[in-house]
Amino acid sequence: MALKLKGSTSGFTAIDAPAVAGDNTLVLPGGNGTSGQYLQTDGAGALSWQTVTDTNTNLTRGTEIDTSSGSGAIGSTAVIYDNLSSDVKRITMIINNVSTDNTEDQLRFVLRTGSGTDVTSGYYGVTTATTSGSTGAYTKTNNFPMLLNVAAERLSGTATFSNVGGNRWVYSACGAFYSSYTFVAGGYVELSAQLTGIKVYSGNSRNFDSGSINIFTEV
Repeated sequence: MALKLKGSTSGFTAIDAPAVAGDNTLVLPGGNGTSGQYLQTDGAGALSWQTVTDTNTNLTRGTEIDTSSGSGAIGSTAVIYDNLSSDVKRITMIINNVSTDNTEDQLRFVLRTGSGTDVTSGYYGVTTATTSGSTGAYTKTNNFPMLLNVAAERLSGTATFSNVGGNRWVYSACGAFYSSYTFVAGGYVELSAQLTGIKVYSGNSRNFDSGSINIFTEV
């Protein structure tokens, strides 16, 4: 039997029980809540007004690491982000105004597994640099490379690492030096275990001497 609430002039609003109804009591909250709230049950009959929570906040920014004075997680030549969430599906590394203190260098990335073990094989990584109409390509099998670095030049760009299923990760990057150099890069690697960290370092053990590095992770 429905409970009918008649309108003051016509019509009604009805609340009805299921056709086969067990004994059940719902306790309404006091007051009307606020605009936009919804009615939530605690599973035991108590109802309450609740505010909708944004569930799309799956982007997390890491801690910015200053590389202007040779700082880094393991010294002046590398920056490491470890203890990544097991749910992470994409990592974006932001390279801001970074340079090293010597010539003939590359920034390189290696992924890490377990308790901080660098993965140093199985990569297919290529970066292509362009300046004044001239193009040069660099290929690596033990890391993901970023454009050839030159002392006193400052590099800004992004490097993205995306999980495409299992432990397979795809790399893409782009950016530029303050001179006429621009670059693009890409590659992939199949890890033997779950990703736990990522490291960016100077290929010839040069010291960082400017800029900063940070990451965003997405699940």
